[in-house]
Order: sequence, then C-alpha cells, then structure tokens
Amino acid sequence: MKVLLGLVLAAVLSVGGACAQPAYDETANAASDLQAALETARSSGKHVIAIFGANWCPECRALSKALQGDAGRMLEKEFVIVKIDIGHFAKNLDIAKSYGNPLEDGIPGAAVLSADNTAVGVLDAGDLSNAVEDGDTDLYELFHDAVHCSSIKCKIRRLFSS
Repeated sequence: MKVLLGLVLAAVLSVGGACAQPAYDETANAASDLQAALETARSSGKHVIAIFGANWCPECRALSKALQGDAGRMLEKEFVIVKIDIGHFAKNLDIAKSYGNPLEDGIPGAAVLSADNTAVGVLDAGDLSNAVEDGDTDLYELFHDAVHCSSIKCKIRRLFSS
C-alpha cells in the first residue's frame, strides 16, 4: 500500500512540475523578442527592461516570480519587460555585452534601455538579488531609479532607506 501511495504521489508531483512554466523560454529568438519589446516601447513611451538569466539559476527564477506579482504590475506601467535566456553562459551573450555586460558578476543581470535602444542602466546579480529579497517596492525602485534619478540622488536615498 505504501508503495502504491508513493507511486501516486510521485506521478502527481511530476505532472505538476511538468505544467509549471519555465522562467526563461529556452527556444525563444532573443534578438527578435528584444526588437519587439523596443517597438512596443517606442509606441507606448516606455523603457525596456532586458533581463538576462537561466532556468537553472535559483536567483533568476526568484526574480521571474517577483515580476509576476506586485513588482511586475508596477513596472509594467513604465517598462516593457523581456526575459532573455543565456543557457549555461552559452547563448545571447553578445546581446548582454552590447549593453555593458550585466552578466559580468553573474546572473540574473539586466539592462534598462530607452526606446531608441540605448542602455540607460545596467544592473548586476547583486543589485537584483538584494532588491528581490527586500520586496516588491525595492525591486520597482531599482528599475525606476535607473531611468528617473540622477545617480548621486538615488545612491543617497537608497543608502538611507536601507
């Protein structure tokens, strides 16, 4: 009986895991997705957040999950978000490097882009992981500040709000 119960439980868990959407689409055409995000940004007056990560990375999955909640809803008012899979540091690295290499210190990394495809901010793994841990408002402010704050003003505000 225990064996049968164990098999049923394993089957249920495997079906549940199979239905879960991966954080990063490993088959996506990143260049095409990025161009579509830039076109949407141009027509809507928004900026683009290009997030670089991989499904095997726990911090990348945590960021992806955070973007599905309140932080994502706040960000979508000002940004078009595109997630770019880098695999095991084996693909789409040229895209990341063209924006100042947000992957230099690990993943996830992000580039905040104007609608004309200019990097206005580069965020590394430490910035993103800390903001995810601190909550939705901090994650929102991290991206918002990349566009709307002078660097010294934001650094002082973040220093005293921690």
